[in-house]
Amino acid sequence: MNRLGTLTLLLLSLMSIEARSQPSPADSIAWTLAGRPDNDLFQVLKAASASCQRFDTPAQAIQAAPRGSAVLLLADGYPAQRTILAQADAGLALQKSLRLYIEYPTALKGLELGEPAYQKTGHYGSVLASNFFEPKLKKMRIVMVHDCHYLPVKADQPHLVFSQVEGYDNAVYGITEAAHPLLFEHPAGNMLVATTKLSQFVTGRYAPTAAWGPIWQRILKYLAPEKTIPPLEWTPTVRPIFGPDQPLPADALDKAVRRGVDYYQKSRLLIHKDWPAQEGTTGIDPAWPLGDGSLGLGECYISKRLFVDGSQAVSRSARTDCNLEAAMGLGYGVTLYRKAPYKTLAHTLNDLIFLNSPVCQGKRADPQSSSYGLLSYHTGDVAGTFWGDDNARALLGAIGPQPPCSNPIAGTTPSSAASSPTPAPPASIAIAPRPSMMAPFKSKAGNTSSISNTSITARTWRHSSGPPTSVSTTKLASSPSSNAPEPAHV
Repeated sequence: MNRLGTLTLLLLSLMSIEARSQPSPADSIAWTLAGRPDNDLFQVLKAASASCQRFDTPAQAIQAAPRGSAVLLLADGYPAQRTILAQADAGLALQKSLRLYIEYPTALKGLELGEPAYQKTGHYGSVLASNFFEPKLKKMRIVMVHDCHYLPVKADQPHLVFSQVEGYDNAVYGITEAAHPLLFEHPAGNMLVATTKLSQFVTGRYAPTAAWGPIWQRILKYLAPEKTIPPLEWTPTVRPIFGPDQPLPADALDKAVRRGVDYYQKSRLLIHKDWPAQEGTTGIDPAWPLGDGSLGLGECYISKRLFVDGSQAVSRSARTDCNLEAAMGLGYGVTLYRKAPYKTLAHTLNDLIFLNSPVCQGKRADPQSSSYGLLSYHTGDVAGTFWGDDNARALLGAIGPQPPCSNPIAGTTPSSAASSPTPAPPASIAIAPRPSMMAPFKSKAGNTSSISNTSITARTWRHSSGPPTSVSTTKLASSPSSNAPEPAHV
């Protein structure tokens, strides 16, 4: 063999050795997931360019995973269906030295898993029960797995539990002995078990958002200790417009007030006669029609009741104070921003409370009754249940938009030119309702609605541009500091 042939043979040998030393594309995969393509964890990992792959079933994922790598079996049928890990697949995972994460399983060797249980959040929350997530997250940190369905099980030293808890950021009194494990290490090792679905953290709006990135980074690090964990970022479905350290633009307050005024209709809380009767605290179907205000505005979205799909429970009770406060906000929308369509809605809400519901009727309208002048709790409260703070807020809502006032947002009065300065408030302000803004008490038969327990007496009003049927006013003396502007809260 000549010198050229020898050199060629040597080069080919070196290339063969180099090729054998390079890992195959499959060997570079750190995490193999079994779940749907739209699973939150998979989507976040893809966005982070993490070395992961996905398959539809646990069997496919375990079969395809490189030896010694991590496999995550996700509960995409949650809460109706649990994750099945067949004995043959568990055996193959053991043979391949895979490190497993499984959530909401049907059965696991060495554990006695109970039937799914459910406890609505409120005084219950999820708490980090060990040092597993340190240093980023300290033990006793409260996090929220909303709409938590879990499997009762006994586990030593769980990392995350579901417990009755008191505190805001941290469980100030610790956790109860009856706390339910949500995340723990399997006694046999090389496996993390979640008794609920933790991979729903984006769709389910798990909170706080800032905690769930570190939680998943720590889980992924446990499964692949030698790998570098990328930052995990996503855009929350519901979020503040500005961050805590973000400077506010000059028009931030103006925009906040405008959005607040618009929210009453965009909230979808206007009750419609064709809505089905409420059973428990369900949400509002987007397909349901919206009311015109004649049945009122539902109380609120309930912050303690978020569902698996991210939707939120609603209280559809048309509370007196909520509806009068909403009418006040709409009244300011008419005055400050010339949103004329909101005038009719404000009138309708006030008519409902003062004339077209039991709130001010019956004994509440009888001067001989001990409840004369009080306002019932909500529009369905015929017997009369009274809350002092609710009555106070309701009355403030009824009179709030009525004074002739300047526009504190835009800096001008509604009728003034843009360049005109805002006039200083007088020493006293006459509180007199203006039909152009709030004419809530339209009469069908000369009815009056009296609020006798306060210094304000509201009587029948007409929707027309004419003067009110009767006016009772009161003067509010301004305090020495009344000329000073109030601090803006956004």
